[in-house]
Amino acid sequence: MIWVSEEDLLDSEDLWLPTFCNNWYKKNNYMRGCEPLSMTLARYLTSGSSYVVQSEHHSINLFKNKYFIDMQVNVIFDRNFKKYIKLDSFRQRGFIRFYVEAGGIHPLFLDESKYDIVLVKPITTKKNLLNDR
Repeated sequence: MIWVSEEDLLDSEDLWLPTFCNNWYKKNNYMRGCEPLSMTLARYLTSGSSYVVQSEHHSINLFKNKYFIDMQVNVIFDRNFKKYIKLDSFRQRGFIRFYVEAGGIHPLFLDESKYDIVLVKPITTKKNLLNDR
């Protein structure tokens, strides 16, 4: 894995993504844990193009089937985990915990048989389900 510039990782139509993620995190950093961060981010990215990817130990986002976004660590990876960019609130400890193993770099999500991909869609109802108890 190598740390690269935004232009070396993202397609030209996706160069807005780091700024969006940085601004979104500033407003939502009160959330604790990878799952609420990834579930909420999936709702705010382009509908139908953002998924939550969950392994046994961690949750991240898959955007446009091209980029993995980890808002707990504040990093964006390419689809193959070969390149990444650090976001403003990058967390070195989290990066080491989830992506570096035994002195060599091994992405947690490289084996697709070890994670689930979930589409998050907001729903609307005629009644407020929380008040219908």
